[in-house]
Order: sequence, then structure tokens, then C-alpha cells
Amino acid sequence: LKVEDCFGGLSHEGALAMTRLVSTHNGVFLNSLDIFLLDFFDGSVKIYFGQMWSEIMKKEAGLYIHIPFCQNRCSYCDFYKVESKAIEDSYIDFLFKEALYYKEENKIKIDSLYFGGGTPSLLTVDQLQKLLNGLKNIYDFTENCEVTLETNPENIEEKKFLEFKKLGVNRLSIGIQSLDDKILELLSRRVLSKEILQKLEIVSQIDFDHLSFDLIVGAPFSKSEKLIQDLKMLLKYPFCHMSLYMLEIHPQTGLYQMVKEGLPLLDEEEVIDHFRSAVEFLKENNFNHYEISNFSKKGYECRHNLKYWKRDDYIGLGPSSHSYFRGYRTRNPDSIDLWKEALSKGEFPAEEIIKEEEKEKIENIIIFGLRLKEGIELALLEEYFKERERDYLKIEKLCESGLLILDGSKVFLSEEGFLVSNEVISFILSDNFRWK
Repeated sequence: LKVEDCFGGLSHEGALAMTRLVSTHNGVFLNSLDIFLLDFFDGSVKIYFGQMWSEIMKKEAGLYIHIPFCQNRCSYCDFYKVESKAIEDSYIDFLFKEALYYKEENKIKIDSLYFGGGTPSLLTVDQLQKLLNGLKNIYDFTENCEVTLETNPENIEEKKFLEFKKLGVNRLSIGIQSLDDKILELLSRRVLSKEILQKLEIVSQIDFDHLSFDLIVGAPFSKSEKLIQDLKMLLKYPFCHMSLYMLEIHPQTGLYQMVKEGLPLLDEEEVIDHFRSAVEFLKENNFNHYEISNFSKKGYECRHNLKYWKRDDYIGLGPSSHSYFRGYRTRNPDSIDLWKEALSKGEFPAEEIIKEEEKEKIENIIIFGLRLKEGIELALLEEYFKERERDYLKIEKLCESGLLILDGSKVFLSEEGFLVSNEVISFILSDNFRWK
């Protein structure tokens, strides 16, 4: 037998990669025309009949490409990044090396492609073209594939972004963060509000299919009235999606150090009031609050991010990226050097590979599903609590408090529940029944 005959649907390269993984973890793969047996990491055997496995492989996946390079580090950011004004061509070649580990004999269908970072707009037109062409040799991109590119306002250039659109980028996610110059300076942004608005004029003329804006809520010195003023100003531009993020202070960031040295923060209630005001304003202007931090006009939800929350397959390439693929979660190292070193040795670069067990699967459906306005099936919670019937009273308690809504067979967070979602979800999943 050829090695690929032992792995239904995988290419020769993919089968070799899986062989290395399995041998590392004492796993065993067996295959015939009709049955695919899988023994991965834990000694339990999963059986997929040929048709079922075929259906799994037909599902469209998302593809995330991490471009970790940034011209400078913002004071609030704790993502893995590499400070650089340009991207070396060799980085793209390493992305291709990793992509081949997810190659299958029947090309994986991709219906969402997301370039995140970092600052993906630092890619040159030639680099983006090379990257897209190479990925199309490995994967099958659907005709209506959503192709998102993150950018900072200051990186927007008319000629370059017109070329990006011609290459297939149809959705821009623009990190505005604020239109208050004092806050922009505090966050170590490299641009002031006047230039942001000038850049938005440019990008509006290019006419991308989807524009998404990011704003930070609750920064020091911010006021609810100014946030609404910013939103009113942004409504002049044709964006169809908005992400609102409550500011978090992370250790090892410049903002954390400023706070330690005495920078005053808004109290939690103030931040919640700011967020609540923004939610009300966006809803009044026909934006649907479809996920805790995300709002969109009807039909303009971010297809790629929905894959994370609905637990659809997605592949992540690049240092610090994550994947959820064929029932396994993988995490790459937060180091471009370690990531490159593994690929140079012909090794799969993930530093963590986890098979999702049944209990964890249900918990993840609850965690991610309750982030969405559509919520989850009540039957799922009944299944989760079947051995702890008393804990089902938690749902009644949350509904009585107005944080959770029960509507027929569905359970979802209320607007107030969204504001304390971490606490609500932790309460549901915890063994402790106490509720403050």
C-alpha cells in the first residue's frame, strides 16, 4: 500500500504528515474503501463510514492567514506581533509549507479567507498575488468566497487597495479604534482623526463589497457622548459591519504600565454604560447585534468569524494561529522562529494538538453558541445537565434575572446578558451553584 491509501482523502504529503503525528502519539490509522478507523492520542477508536467521511470532507472550511508584522506596537495590544515595516517574501513560502499539511486529495473547499495580524495590508500587491495564487493551488476557493483583509487607516493607499480589490479582496476590516485624538495618542496609534476620515473617503470610493470598522469602548478619558458622536460621524461612510470591543488591560503592554504608574481607568459601570449607549445607537440605525461584540446590516455578518462561533472547520496558518479541523484543535507557537524551525525540518508546526471529547464538545457549543444572538438549543443544556438535574435550575435562575431568554426550543442571552456574558457562561458550566 502507498501511505496515502491508509488515509482516506489525504494527499501523499498530507498522509506523510499524519503518519508522523500518529507515530508521535502512538495512534493507528486503518482504512478500506468503506470504513475509516481513527485512533488518535487516546486509544479510543472512531469509525466513519465512507459516506459520512465524504460528507465531512465536503463541508466548506474557513482559512485564516496570520501576518504578524506591524510598524509599531499599540499600547493595548497583547497579540503576538513582529515589529517591521515590510514583509519578507520568504514568509509567504513558509505559509505554503504549512498549508500543504492541510492538503487533501480532493481539494478542501474554502468559502472564507481572512488575512489577520499584525497588519496584513503591509503586504505588497505582488506578495498578495503570490499568496493567493499559491493557496489556490492547494485549496478550492468557492466563487463567492468572502476575502477579508485587516488594515489600519494609515496604510490605506488608493492605487494599492484598488489592486487588492482586483485580486479578490472583497471585505476590509479597518481598525479605527477611536476618533478622539487624545485617546488615539494614548493607544499609541500612528494616526489622528483627521487622517482617519481622509482615508475613509478614499476607501469608500474604491467600493469594496463589505466595510467593517473596529472601535474600542471604555478607554481612559472617553465619554459616552463622544462615542455616539464618533458613530454618527462614521455613518457618513458605507460600512455594513461594526465591531465594538471593551478595552482590556493586559500585562506586558504599554497601557498596563501606564495604569501601574497612575493612569486612571473608567469604572466597570461607566464602560458598560458606554457600550449600552453604542448598542442602542447602532440598533436604531439598522444594525443587528448578532454576536457579543459584533453588529451588521442584514446579510452582512462576517462569514469567517461565524465559523469560530458555530464550530465549523477552519485552518489557521502562521505563528500563533489556531485551527479547528476534522475534530481537532491545534495551536501554533507564539514565535515566528519556532514556527519556521519546525517547517524547515519538515515537521507540522503546531505545539498543541487536542482532540475534542464529547463533554468538551458540548461545553464549547455552549461557550461559543451563547456568544451569538441566535443562541443554542435548549435540548443541549438538558443533555449537559442530565446527570446533575439540580444544576438545570441555573437556567431558570438566569431567565428570572433577565440575563437569559428561553424562546421555544432556543436559549439565548439578552442584551443585559451580553454585557456579563463571561459570568453567565461560567455560572452555567461551573460545578458551583452559588449566584451573586
